[in-house]
Amino acid sequence: MKLPHVLWRLAAMFFALTAGAHATEFHIKRIDANTVTFDGLITKDSKDALLAALDDRVTMLRITSPGGDLWAGIIIGKFVHDHRIAVEVEDLCASSCANFVFLGAIKKRLLQGAVLGFHGNLVGKMSNEKSAALRRLGEPAEPVAQTSPDFLDMFERNQRFELAFRDKVGLRPDFFNYADERVFARWKQLGRKMTEPIQEVVLTEKNNVTHFPPDQLQAALERLETLNKQGIEATVSMEVKLGGKDYSDMIYFPNRKTLERFGITGITAYPYPATEAELKTMNVFKTVPGTIVIGDFEEGALAEVAKTAEMATN
Repeated sequence: MKLPHVLWRLAAMFFALTAGAHATEFHIKRIDANTVTFDGLITKDSKDALLAALDDRVTMLRITSPGGDLWAGIIIGKFVHDHRIAVEVEDLCASSCANFVFLGAIKKRLLQGAVLGFHGNLVGKMSNEKSAALRRLGEPAEPVAQTSPDFLDMFERNQRFELAFRDKVGLRPDFFNYADERVFARWKQLGRKMTEPIQEVVLTEKNNVTHFPPDQLQAALERLETLNKQGIEATVSMEVKLGGKDYSDMIYFPNRKTLERFGITGITAYPYPATEAELKTMNVFKTVPGTIVIGDFEEGALAEVAKTAEMATN
C-alpha cells in the first residue's frame, strides 16, 4: 500500500523549541579555515547545507540552535562524531541540538553564558529486552524518512538508529529518562495539569479531523488509502501528548557532573551558573522568550526563574 504522505509526530516525546527567526531560517558561516558557525533551526535543508560546509578542513562547529528535526539532528551528531569535529555552543543548544549534535562531538564545550537544554527522545522508557532485540537487528544505513509508507517499521528503524547513536557516544541508557523526570517535576511544581499521555491516530482531510485509538491505526491507514484513490488529499499522524499543554517550553540544563555521571566524556569547558539568580541572566531567556530552564540546583531553587519565564509569555 503506497501512502504519499504519512506523518509521525510525538508532541510530548520529541519536539523543537522554536522562536522568532529560528523557526524560518538558518545561517552558516565559515569564519576561518577550520571553523564553521551554525545559527538556526535544525531541518533537513539546514542539515544538508551544514554537512556540505563541513569539509575535511573543518575541526570546529560553533552552534546556536533551539533544536528541530530529530532525524536531521542524529545525522549531524553522527557526522561530527565520525569526523571528530569539536562542537562549541555559543548561546543555546537545545532539543535535537543537545540530544545529538552536542553529545555526538568527541570534544565539546560551552562558551560563557551558553545553555545546553535536553528534552524528549525517540526511544522513551523502552524495556531492556526490547532495546536488546532492536540492537540485535543492527543500525540501519540511515534514518527512515517520516513519509515512509510503513508507519510502524519507520518508527522502529529510527529507534534502532538512535540506540546505535547512544552506544556510539557512550551515553548511559537512563539519561533521557532522568532528564524527562526533571522536566515533569517542574511541570507539577508549576501547577500544570498532569495527566497520563494521550495517544491517538489522527486522520486529517480538508477541514475534517477524525480521531482513532492506537489499536485502529490500520483502519485509519485504509481510510487514508481510500481518500487518496479518490483524489482527496489527507494525512495520518500518530500523536502522543500530555493533556492541555505539552512541555516544549521546558529544557533541562544539567551540570557537568551530571553529564559525566551518565557517560558523557570529552567536555573541555562547561561554565555553569552557581545560582538561580545567575541563571536568570543567561541569554536563553532573550533568545527563546518563555523558556523554562531546569538546572541542577537544590530542590525548588528555580521556582522564581520559572515564574519569570511564564510571565514573559503572558
